[in-house]
Amino acid sequence: MDAIFNRTRRPREVIAADLGVDPGRRWVVLATNPIPFERNAVLLATARQGVLRWGEPALLLVKLHPSEDPAPYRAAIGQDPGVVVVPHGKVDLYDLLSAADAVLTFHSSVGLEAMAFDRPVVSLEAFGEENPLPYARSGAAAAARSAEELARTLREDVAPGTKTEERRAARARYVRDNLLAADGKSSRRVRDLVLSLTQGRSP
Repeated sequence: MDAIFNRTRRPREVIAADLGVDPGRRWVVLATNPIPFERNAVLLATARQGVLRWGEPALLLVKLHPSEDPAPYRAAIGQDPGVVVVPHGKVDLYDLLSAADAVLTFHSSVGLEAMAFDRPVVSLEAFGEENPLPYARSGAAAAARSAEELARTLREDVAPGTKTEERRAARARYVRDNLLAADGKSSRRVRDLVLSLTQGRSP
């Protein structure tokens, strides 16, 4: 996780040029998982409809897992100008998360990484499966089981939403509780702890 903080992030305008998209629109990033495409296709459909029903000028950027083939995703979206498939290697995940207006996840640690950038996160809890990661239960993220819930959540959680500040405080607590100090020095602290133990000193 130190890489989140110990790097220079590319500006949104540069990312937009790489992707050929409008930097002035809201960006909702769907980070996919290496699960069967049939399940990812359901999540994609929910995300597309939810972003559309949000009512904002927004783009859905589908950031693929490194193991995934972009072809099925491109076939699924067809000529939809509101959806952009971002295959692995096209744009760095952390650059994209830092530039996003909201991030959608399904049982993924990407949610925590997005929270480290103070980005609104929505846990897509499709298939009747609650996210084993307690994003929504902690209040740090919202849960959405349908396109309607996703649209409502985007209205509430993305500025100037009604829950923006409340969710921001919960995200900060979640990051603190799970990353401790978000200062890019965690690996150094672990190193020092291991060295102190090997030298017989108490941490």
